[in-house]
Amino acid sequence: MLSCIMQYVIIFILYFNYFSRTYLCIYYYKLALWSCFLIKLIFGSLVRLAGSTDNERCKLFVADELLPSIIRRLDDQLPCAMRNLIFKFNSSTNDTVDKDLIVLCEEIYIYISSNLYPQSQDLMGGEKGNAYVENNFTCWLAKQKEDLRAKAFCSAPMEFNGEWNWEFEDEFQRYLPVYFNMLQEVDAMDDSAEGDCSGMNALLQKLNPQFRSKYAIYSSEHPYLREISRMQKRKFCSMNQVRHYKKMYDLLGKLITLKPYIKGSDRSYSVIERLEENLEIQSTFDAYEVDQSVGVLLCHVLYFWEPRFHPLIREEHKDLLLQIVGQLTNAKENKHFQPLTPDPGDFAPHLKPYARFYIQTKLKMSMYARAAMQIHLHEDYDNYLASGQLDSYIYSHVSEDFSDEDVENNAVPQKFSVLDHDLIHLSLKRRAQIVDMHNQVCTYSKCLRDLLENESLKDRLMSLMSELNAEGFFDIDSNSVNWDNECFSKLVEKFKNEVFTGHSLPRRYTIQGIIDYWAILQEKDNIWQTFEKVVTGTSTKLSAYLPQFWRDTRYYKHEYYDIIKEPLKKISCF
Repeated sequence: MLSCIMQYVIIFILYFNYFSRTYLCIYYYKLALWSCFLIKLIFGSLVRLAGSTDNERCKLFVADELLPSIIRRLDDQLPCAMRNLIFKFNSSTNDTVDKDLIVLCEEIYIYISSNLYPQSQDLMGGEKGNAYVENNFTCWLAKQKEDLRAKAFCSAPMEFNGEWNWEFEDEFQRYLPVYFNMLQEVDAMDDSAEGDCSGMNALLQKLNPQFRSKYAIYSSEHPYLREISRMQKRKFCSMNQVRHYKKMYDLLGKLITLKPYIKGSDRSYSVIERLEENLEIQSTFDAYEVDQSVGVLLCHVLYFWEPRFHPLIREEHKDLLLQIVGQLTNAKENKHFQPLTPDPGDFAPHLKPYARFYIQTKLKMSMYARAAMQIHLHEDYDNYLASGQLDSYIYSHVSEDFSDEDVENNAVPQKFSVLDHDLIHLSLKRRAQIVDMHNQVCTYSKCLRDLLENESLKDRLMSLMSELNAEGFFDIDSNSVNWDNECFSKLVEKFKNEVFTGHSLPRRYTIQGIIDYWAILQEKDNIWQTFEKVVTGTSTKLSAYLPQFWRDTRYYKHEYYDIIKEPLKKISCF
């Protein structure tokens, strides 16, 4: 009967503890003053029950809540909320309570020594005789009081924003290990499904068995589970964006290689209708993903990078288009991803200032602070490169590795002297790609202009263009043309040697040159007007887009970016 009653008492105290963690110490004291009998019966039985059962919540309560509160009550030099109440009560009652509390405190001390630290049998170590244990308890209690006084009388940190309360700080520090264990548990979880109140039982089953056992989380009503659910929702919202852009990249890859090829001139609705007939794509991606991916392909990829469609052009630069969509989606994924990190909002209102101060202090002292500073400086350096001031220098080294000595002398102004050299090299290599793309466009336009001004060259190319036409090279919508025809390869190579000799342009530019030149020849009376529209217009369009492309594809793989992206895994600052 007593055991049954104690179970209800324990449940009441435990749940009250969760709702008012800080002020429970006052509750203990008032309860103690009501009756010394209650101290011996309720709390004494509670300690014995913790030692004789496997109730983890009871054990945690005794060690982490009951014992610290009793020590505070016993220390008559401690400035705290509990001591302020003592003077309101009869001193003789206080003396009686003190004696009972010391007995209870020693009982808890022995319980913790033998149950939580069995290898030492007491918190101070040593032999296990009664006199020794009693002496050790006295020393241990004095040390606990000394530590509490040190906390209570220490001055508030200068950087702390708010009114410092050492009891709140102590409560925060005791809760901190639990909080980070919950955070790491959520970080290790599968993030493919969102946790919510209706799915608490499912969330409970996701928890690691060791974690559940450690904190006695055996019911969906456990308060820690609600905290974990909120953390999981935060992670889910961020990871949902990551999954979205990964699926977009996958779909864009299918769209680029899908035959018959999608053209830049196609209408989005016609492409979507075609995809709705494709069972593989229809079953894998939802309508929103298809709609958004088609828009990116037509408006941000093919519009700029494939201004003229031809099956051989697509074959030649599939890898480039896949690289471009990879850069675009990686950059968007990185921009929207918010790592699961400690958040002051996870804490009770009275603990939020202490959580905020702790997190800010730890970040400043860790590699995270250096990583954040380097990334911010790296972004400024990219903005400097985007101005084009170093493009001539970069173009002259586009086919070489940038040596540290050469970079220091030519590419790094004083304000970027502390920027990590690996980040500088990554930016220079990335900028070199943009510079190279721009110069390819300019070279292509110049070569076509030179062709139109060279009458003898035009005459030599007439027969070549006729052969290509006879073989069906310009029938891009025909299903009967064999695009692997060896004759095409020979004629394309001949055109390249005539028009682009001395230039290392990718082969797709040769095919585009043939198509553009054929279009110009069809307008015999308006050759230069057609040239401005077909060649200059598309070249200018791409050149004007490159600065935006530089910003839209800003993404790097480096240790500092890994630290910011996954701080819980990459650093131990918490």
